[in-house]
Amino acid sequence: MRAARAILPLLFVIAPLAVQAGKPTIIVNGDPPDITVITNTSFAFGANASGGGDFSFQNETGQDWTRLDILVTLPTFQSITCGSIAFVTCTVTTTTPPGSSPADYDLIFGPNPSGGIRNGELFSINLNDDAVVNIDPNGTGSWGAGRDFNATANDGAPEPASWTLMALGILGFGLWIYRRRVSAS
Repeated sequence: MRAARAILPLLFVIAPLAVQAGKPTIIVNGDPPDITVITNTSFAFGANASGGGDFSFQNETGQDWTRLDILVTLPTFQSITCGSIAFVTCTVTTTTPPGSSPADYDLIFGPNPSGGIRNGELFSINLNDDAVVNIDPNGTGSWGAGRDFNATANDGAPEPASWTLMALGILGFGLWIYRRRVSAS
């Protein structure tokens, strides 16, 4: 029973991807060799000369990642397939109207408040066509040779400086109300 529960979520990721072969595909999970250590929540990577590749990373940012946004620009508007076991959900959004060129995409993995990629954890980003079974670092993908990707972890959460500014604003508003009440009495 426990094994069946572990396999069921995997089927929801694999089955749609098998049907979508030939589209640009991106999968976030696994831990292949040749690891690049990531020490900042923003990082970049690029497709290989064949428009694919399976890249491995290690999260050493000091933070658990509950969300990962990957930005990419393609020459034309396309349908993109994405998936992840670590984040469970993946959403493809674009600010470019259909038919416009080039097309800007935000591939949003997560948010997954109970998981994602923990600090110190290994993960991979696979750009190969048929990425579920093709884990070749030199594999072929439909992204285009040398396509650049910019990734940002935990982009949905405000930065510490933003929290500080919000706290100061609330404190200032509270002091203003207090002084107003004191002067009215």
